[in-house]
Amino acid sequence: MVETLHAMGQGGQQGQTNPITTIVFIVMIIAILYFLLFMPQRKQEQKRKQMIGNLTKGDEVVTSGGIHGTITRVKEDTIVIKIADKTEITVEKNAVSKQKEKR
Repeated sequence: MVETLHAMGQGGQQGQTNPITTIVFIVMIIAILYFLLFMPQRKQEQKRKQMIGNLTKGDEVVTSGGIHGTITRVKEDTIVIKIADKTEITVEKNAVSKQKEKR
């Protein structure tokens, strides 16, 4: 009978886990999410800020609205884009979504 009680006592303890194991598991999941989601997004944002900071006269760009044109003037927060003969528009620098490759 003592063996039966002893076996029942061990059965109740099998479901318990070490709290340190749980904490390590949670930290590993957070680290994986950081490296898969947040780190690439941060790198992409840094590349975009660098591209916007390096815009110069003569660069061909595409705005977030899909307008293609050539930069004619660069101001502090805005740029002037020539989109057709005798047609220029002023847009925020942040509206530039990509810079076309120079030919």
